[in-house]
Amino acid sequence: MRVAIAGVGGVGAHILKHAIKSGRHEVVVLSRSNLENDQNSINLFPRAQDRHFEGAATKVIDYSDEAGLVEALRGVHTCISAVNAYDEEEQVRSQLALVNACLSAGVRRFAPPEFEGPPAFRGSRISFFRAKNRILQYLEANVPREKLEWCVFVSGGFLDYFTRGVESSGSLMDLGFPVVLDVEKKVAEVPAGPNADFRFSLIRADDLGLYVARALDLETWPKELRAFATRATVPELVALAERATGEKFEQTRMKSVKEAEAERKEAEKNGDFLGQFKAVLPISLQLNEWDSEMPRAVIESGESLLLNDLFPDVKPVDFESFLRRWWGKEGVYSK
Repeated sequence: MRVAIAGVGGVGAHILKHAIKSGRHEVVVLSRSNLENDQNSINLFPRAQDRHFEGAATKVIDYSDEAGLVEALRGVHTCISAVNAYDEEEQVRSQLALVNACLSAGVRRFAPPEFEGPPAFRGSRISFFRAKNRILQYLEANVPREKLEWCVFVSGGFLDYFTRGVESSGSLMDLGFPVVLDVEKKVAEVPAGPNADFRFSLIRADDLGLYVARALDLETWPKELRAFATRATVPELVALAERATGEKFEQTRMKSVKEAEAERKEAEKNGDFLGQFKAVLPISLQLNEWDSEMPRAVIESGESLLLNDLFPDVKPVDFESFLRRWWGKEGVYSK
């Protein structure tokens, strides 16, 4: 099967790695720059752009060149996009161009640039989320799945953000701030009030990449494929972190939805993208937007399937084991 992957920074690098490693597919990287010669990245995830992946061909594309994009996709069965741009309009334009080129080129399957919490629960507070929502709205309204079998991959958050500079991934963007738990400083932001019992789904980017690569072998794709390694409340995560590190965590109060929204608006006014992202995380978490679990009716409909069930031989690294590997008494950072 010929597989095209657009965007090989972030989680795209992990999908690419496992698609090549499987030895079952002819893999093509769609890039706006030559990976061998150009180390400048146009997307949010620059650190994989300077790699050359042996076993994959690279096609340099221009999303404004419709004919060139269609030609790059000729003979491709499945196209996976992991492109994420700062600019909302640029992101939407590029991805709608990619979708339409897939249709013109006869591509059979498409995965839009998701790889986070379930879109059904996602808000639209920042441009990053609004772009994703607009792309999905276009697919829903204009692309029948019998013409292009599009599927959203849902993962929740990435465990890699609990290492220094997302070191365990090597390609995800370093946010520059801790997510819920600052494992190095042994501090956790614990929610209080009516939204305190939310669950957070987590998985390593590399394990998600493996699941996506394995999903290439499925005969058909549903509208949604989910995967997780750990699904827990923040107090449960704190208990697991204390057990993995052998140290107590100081617990501070997570900002309320109202407080975080005020910070988000201020960051938006100042044009601070990462500030907006930092502020929106406690909002999204407390509104249960990062839990990969779906309502029973959705599961029973067959529109959302769990990759953990489809590929039981894949054993994703859980939260406690991950922290023990990196932060435990004999972990990477103990040396």
